[in-house]
Amino acid sequence: MENIKLIEHKKIRICCDNEKQSIELGRESIKHGFLKTLPGPSLPVFIYLLTHIDTNQSIRTNPAIMAGFLALDRENIKKGLKILKQHEYIKLDKEKKGNYTYEIKVNLNKIVGSCFNNSKDNTEENFDNFRTKVLNENDLSEKDYTKALISFLPEGIDYTLIKEEIEHWIKDFDEKMIKELIRRANKWVNKNNKSKKEGFYYLHGIVDDWYNKKIFDYDRLKYFDKMYRETNELANCYGFKNWFNVSETHMEIFSEWLNKDNGLSVSIAKYAIKEAFRRKSDGQPSLKYIEDNFIIPLKENNVKSIDQARKFLNNNSAQKKKEPKNKKYEGNNNWETFEWDIEDLN
Repeated sequence: MENIKLIEHKKIRICCDNEKQSIELGRESIKHGFLKTLPGPSLPVFIYLLTHIDTNQSIRTNPAIMAGFLALDRENIKKGLKILKQHEYIKLDKEKKGNYTYEIKVNLNKIVGSCFNNSKDNTEENFDNFRTKVLNENDLSEKDYTKALISFLPEGIDYTLIKEEIEHWIKDFDEKMIKELIRRANKWVNKNNKSKKEGFYYLHGIVDDWYNKKIFDYDRLKYFDKMYRETNELANCYGFKNWFNVSETHMEIFSEWLNKDNGLSVSIAKYAIKEAFRRKSDGQPSLKYIEDNFIIPLKENNVKSIDQARKFLNNNSAQKKKEPKNKKYEGNNNWETFEWDIEDLN
């Protein structure tokens, strides 16, 4: 039960640490009848599929494999798959893949469609105008910010499904942060020619990152942005490909390497990380190991160039220290690759 977490903005996550794939089901989607389309054994089967699909929304499996993870026997799993197929949530490949698995394709568009609302209320007002207003004007009302955030929802989606969550955002984050959130999401959409659906996922990802890092005011946001600009290259070099998983502690460690006690340049710090990986043959080196055996010695000897670093480390390669165990320094270089577009504030 230790992996059940209550997130600040009223979310409950039943996930293991460093979870790569999860799903989110909101109260409003249930109110609008989403679960009514998944009767009997189809719901647990569908949850299993959603948490195991690859980047092509496909999974190779069979009822026997799934039965090992669900409180259902094979016949009920087959029944669940049949219901999902009838409701067009999945497509089943009739031909076996390999000796015993079948390919199942999940129709994610069907999930989005389950929350469609054809009410005129969604089209009476052009919410895009409020996004422009927020980005260009001051003295704005809470309603202006709400409608600007709603503007990122795809056309035809009932905005009441997300309105309550947006109200929590506006309550939890200060006004400057909400404006910055809209600016960043809008810039990302326009710069990368993304759809509204992709834009809203991106916006929501930024919000989740802020909650996880407890960034609730503009000054703390500026502090994290500064840390990001300083340490992003080192985090990537070490293996943190997903910025969402880089903690404040990790950023502070990287920042100290660059700024504290005769700090190193980014290029030398990156060289030290790469050397630590090259020389440590029994797994990924911890940040503590890199700091004790590479960063601190380079600082103490006032190393200012890659050539100096190379000569110094080669001359001292025989002096090795045992790697201490310190969990706050531990990292993982196997996360999904996606970086938030955190940038200089206006």
